Amino acid sequence: MALKLVDDVLLVVMQYLDVEDLFACRLVCKRLGALALHPDAWRHRRLTERPKPKRCYCAVLRLAPCLDAITYYSDKHTRAFVKTKCAVEDVHLDLGICGSAAEAGLVVRNQEALGRLKSVCLCSCVGAVDGDVLLSTIAASSALTSCRLTNPCLPATKRAVVRGPPRPSLQYFDCQLSRATQPFVNLLLAGHAATLQEVHMHHAGGASAKSAGLLAGMPKLHNLVCDLLPGLQAVGACRSLRNVTLLVRPYSPAAVRDAVKFLRRAAQLTTVVLGFAEDDPAEEDVPADFGVELLAALTRTLEGLSVIAHPSFSLRPLVLALPRLPCLTQLSVTHAPLTDDLLQGITPATAPALRSLQHRRLPDGEDCTHAWMHGPAVGAVLAANPSLHILVRDPAYCRRPSCRACAKGCHRELALGLNELALFGHTVGQCPSPEAHTDTRDTVPWRCLWARV
Repeated sequence: MALKLVDDVLLVVMQYLDVEDLFACRLVCKRLGALALHPDAWRHRRLTERPKPKRCYCAVLRLAPCLDAITYYSDKHTRAFVKTKCAVEDVHLDLGICGSAAEAGLVVRNQEALGRLKSVCLCSCVGAVDGDVLLSTIAASSALTSCRLTNPCLPATKRAVVRGPPRPSLQYFDCQLSRATQPFVNLLLAGHAATLQEVHMHHAGGASAKSAGLLAGMPKLHNLVCDLLPGLQAVGACRSLRNVTLLVRPYSPAAVRDAVKFLRRAAQLTTVVLGFAEDDPAEEDVPADFGVELLAALTRTLEGLSVIAHPSFSLRPLVLALPRLPCLTQLSVTHAPLTDDLLQGITPATAPALRSLQHRRLPDGEDCTHAWMHGPAVGAVLAANPSLHILVRDPAYCRRPSCRACAKGCHRELALGLNELALFGHTVGQCPSPEAHTDTRDTVPWRCLWARV
């Protein structure tokens, strides 16, 4: 019966077979044997776990015409990776401790020659010292659209890498910026300045302001995620920049001053995330008004603001900043409770455009979400702002006998482990902003309870 189906239908089915079953098809008949080696049966497969005897990388790399992604481990099947004719779009390099960066460079060079390579991720290279081939191949490539150098240090090279790409191609770049990595990072930033759209740059210390200057000159840069880089104020001149995430920790007065200048200059921003979360709760050099200057520097055109707080962070500066943000439609607060002070500060006069107030689950030890949603502050803010929706991620439902809200027996769905609780005060079906009720997330399954307060 299967042989009566056209090849396209068979290939769709064969995409979901295990590798071992797909190989077994080669022994059934000539037609299935040919289809088992068709690119459409392989192009969406990802071999990203450590090789097992049951699924040998050597056999896959020898027979498969193409793959979506592979992970190269320096201690497994190096020759098969270097000699394969299997063309891959996404290559992950895990060199472990003191793995061979030279061999990883040959893997990347081989894939580039095969013509499908679009993305490279160097996720681990602790102690690697022979990085000349790898880094020079990445730097000179004009085929990559995504490059992720997530390890704090790059493999050491005998000679500095000075040759960049013949033409720009990168659209996404994720890197660690430090004194040691800055020459290589700047080489890629300069070589791909015309095409880069999203940059994640984590500052490990010791770098100069040159990288920020390169970011400022990028005509297509749209998203930037970074620590407080030296010279960050220069990036405010990038007219295409719309979304920025600033990771403010650890605290540095000079870096904060540069960030304030950047936020005041970048009037084109529509979304800002300020991450104040600290690694060391006992850090003592943080002033009590930490974050006030950054919140005060936000521009009037801002539409989305997310604040990731730390235990000593006060939301009072956020309340004071709201009247200066008349276009703000989405506000998110993480790691800090939605205090009555903040809720009372949200009015049609202070936040006329606000439609969504998002909050991560209340900290342990506080009243449960169920009791909080029945409190007077929540009802008052929703009554005063009929277009507002309060979304609580990971809501808690204590079900303690002493909890008056839980004793009412309502909203039992909270005990089922919901992902999100959405509260509103308007009549069901008569929302002034119905687009807020549309779930555009691709998380599956996503369980949300919509409740009128």
